[in-house]
Amino acid sequence: MENLSYTPSTYVEDFGLNDLSIFNVKSKKYLSYILQTKLETLKNIYKNPHNFYRFEDKEITKNGKTKTRKIEDPNWTLKPIHKLIHQLISKIPTPDYLFSKKKSSCVLNAKAHSSISGFTLNIDIEGFFPSTQKHKVQSFFGYFLQYPRDVAEFMAEICTINNHIPTGSPLSLMLAFWANKPMFDELNALSKSRNITMTIYVDDISFTGMAVNERFKYKVLEIIGKYNHKVNKDKIRFFGKNFKFINGIAIINKQLVPNNKISRDVRELKTNIDSKNINNLKGKTNYINYIKSVNAT
Repeated sequence: MENLSYTPSTYVEDFGLNDLSIFNVKSKKYLSYILQTKLETLKNIYKNPHNFYRFEDKEITKNGKTKTRKIEDPNWTLKPIHKLIHQLISKIPTPDYLFSKKKSSCVLNAKAHSSISGFTLNIDIEGFFPSTQKHKVQSFFGYFLQYPRDVAEFMAEICTINNHIPTGSPLSLMLAFWANKPMFDELNALSKSRNITMTIYVDDISFTGMAVNERFKYKVLEIIGKYNHKVNKDKIRFFGKNFKFINGIAIINKQLVPNNKISRDVRELKTNIDSKNINNLKGKTNYINYIKSVNAT
């Protein structure tokens, strides 16, 4: 099991881990109690993981480009277990730089950069879930949550498929963060050393500050590569001081502005309103109003 660093040494107290049931699980029997699932069922999942997933190739069209994404969807037996694990690890306090979590949003992520002077760099980790391998999940349970080796490996196998985090599980988003926290912490330390603000929304990482430049970008890419992740080079974006674009939201003169497509869609929907698109119109209008309300804070 690879020893990824979870510093500082006082993290158990800092994160309040002793108060969480998911922490320091010493046996598979106790794990079955925590997960409210018979040990026999957990062992069956461990031995025959492919029997507990539905596999599908799904075509996704975005910005005129169609890609095929492999979906690994836990079945009716495994999905409730994954939901419970998600709930349990979601109780662990997360760093301020993470915005893909409960009571946060991509809008608040963009807002964190709106008042920062300087340049912005956006980076997208390619295939974030498939490239988060089982050994990183095992390290999270083994080193951060202090499971014995056999229990950490057992839990990691239940949480992954084909040696990586599944793409269609309710557990994937939060588990991917914790499995990759050593990398994110290293990126955050690099950013702080240069007075740069870093935030994360799932697999999108944004940096804003006066020291954001090509040299900083190459250092970021070096750290990401060290943890065996790849960056989507087509989505690397630099922005100047007066205009930024983060998570599909423009930042102009320190104000959040909905992107042109959202505004255009609302105008078109209002022109051709009917019972079929009323919910779509409401959703987009509510999103625009939410951006306005965040601006006002």
